[in-house]
Amino acid sequence: METQFKKQLIIVIISLIFPAIIYSQTDYDPRNSVIKIYVNDYSYSYRVPWQNLPPSSSSGSGVVIAGNKILTNAHNVTNATFIQVKKFNDSKKYIAKVEFIGDECDLALLRVDDKNFFAGVRPLEIDDVPHLQEQIYVLGYPIGGEEISITKGVISRIEYQTYSHSGMGLMACQIDAAINPGNSGGPVMIEDKIAGIAFQSDILAENTGYFIPKPVINHFLEDIKDGTYDGFPFLAMQTQNLENEDLRKYYKCLDDDYGILVTFIADISPLKNILKTEDVIIEIDGVPISNDGTVIFRPTERIDYNYVIDKKYIGDECKIKVIREGKKIDLKFKLSLSGSDAFIMYSDEFNTEPRYFVFAGFVFQALTINYLRTFGNYWYYEAPKSLLRYAGAYKSDSLHEVVIINTILKDEINQGYDQFGYGSFIVNSVNKKKIKKLDDLINFIESEKTEFLIFEDLAYNKIVLNRKNAFLRNNDILKNYNVTSDRSKVFRKK
Repeated sequence: METQFKKQLIIVIISLIFPAIIYSQTDYDPRNSVIKIYVNDYSYSYRVPWQNLPPSSSSGSGVVIAGNKILTNAHNVTNATFIQVKKFNDSKKYIAKVEFIGDECDLALLRVDDKNFFAGVRPLEIDDVPHLQEQIYVLGYPIGGEEISITKGVISRIEYQTYSHSGMGLMACQIDAAINPGNSGGPVMIEDKIAGIAFQSDILAENTGYFIPKPVINHFLEDIKDGTYDGFPFLAMQTQNLENEDLRKYYKCLDDDYGILVTFIADISPLKNILKTEDVIIEIDGVPISNDGTVIFRPTERIDYNYVIDKKYIGDECKIKVIREGKKIDLKFKLSLSGSDAFIMYSDEFNTEPRYFVFAGFVFQALTINYLRTFGNYWYYEAPKSLLRYAGAYKSDSLHEVVIINTILKDEINQGYDQFGYGSFIVNSVNKKKIKKLDDLINFIESEKTEFLIFEDLAYNKIVLNRKNAFLRNNDILKNYNVTSDRSKVFRKK
């Protein structure tokens, strides 16, 4: 009798400590909806772009949501070739497929075709953004063991954060619970509902992790309903806060006027012909913007003004109110650009082979962050500064991607040009015609009828090739260096 009482007492104590996790036998245990994900993947070689790197494997976490889909992080399944999933307290692995992936928001949706996998599994509901100091539990399968892990913490901050997978800024929630490798993709729970998806930690701070909250998750899930992931709208402009009184007066803002100053508008911005630099934006979609660039999120909380844009979708119309030369003007525009399409290069490319073209032994390649990483772990110090300047640069009317010479496959046709490899030659023009992207260069080389092809870089260095001789040597060069194709798949003729 005493032993039975002790057991009941222990259960009561555990239930008080872990109310969101421990349930009576009649309740559903949310651990049954938390999935371990096993991934086999491969990556492309950006130094030798016609080859792949050796396969690798990793693991992560996920959670079953409505529609019997598994929600996880995009970075868990990037470049995946084979995915298996396993339920809590089950030894069998089931095959899963990536149904949708959103690299910007670091979310992916998996499906499992074997219906037996979902026996005894309930989809968990996604709850609203929690409040500061609210208690949460992080469930997942961090490395170091096979069993599920549960850690406890509280919400310490809600603000915009850079998503390390994509480099984009979106809403995130900070918690004082560690999120270790393998935890990524697992649910952060409040009672029996999902507060968000764990996705990254701060390596410079102790026990500091982040999760993706409902507004970002819902945007991803709503976006993919038409069968395509379009991403989050992006304005491609730069603004400055108007907290200084003299700055506000200079731009003719009254005492009760609040807003942000437009300092730059990219060529690719949907606002290019709508806004002007030195406009003061005071409202977006009827939401007032404060002088510090924030808007009201909840009665006692503020967040970056881009939150208003992030709630909308590509193709939506948006209204904007500005002060222009002392007059208030109402404008409207269409959200036509996503963050992933705005930059020449901003973060790594995912699930995409390197874009290259081999001609006369010159390996022409689109410059990417992936390529810069081939210079080493500290590539942002070690890569040529002439290439680093394009990281984070917006696309323009004259330049969509930077074309470099990656390496030179030595042959008599390219003798004397050794110094132009490893990204030191940025192709600016061919026969004085500006090169906007790699397929411009390919089309020009294959269609040009002149005797010579003259490649010129930004420093006015020149590579001159006899066009006919270069084509004659090309096949032999490819064979000599065991190059499987002279170009990546995207440029191959159908």
